[in-house]
Amino acid sequence: MRPGVKKLIHVMLIGLFGVCVSACDGINERLLGEKVALAAVPPAVKATIELESKGASVKEVVRFTKDGRPVYAAHILANGKEQKTLIDEDGQVVERDFDDDDD
Repeated sequence: MRPGVKKLIHVMLIGLFGVCVSACDGINERLLGEKVALAAVPPAVKATIELESKGASVKEVVRFTKDGRPVYAAHILANGKEQKTLIDEDGQVVERDFDDDDD
């Protein structure tokens, strides 16, 4: 292979790697979300979390985007088991016991 072609391939691979890293950062942000305090979620979401937890411990609440809309994942610890409830901004339960790796 000619040296000029080899150098061009290297430059293209480096550029492709940069694009992949940028795309992965956006995906990680969407998947991981942002932890928020229970007091900082919208009132409808807080009311649903309180209803879903029924006095159990709310381990954490994570805000992220699903299908272009903000949603809140409530991680509730009850009787040694973790329940995950996905709630939209209006306080509607979207999904229960979802897998963090989905979407």
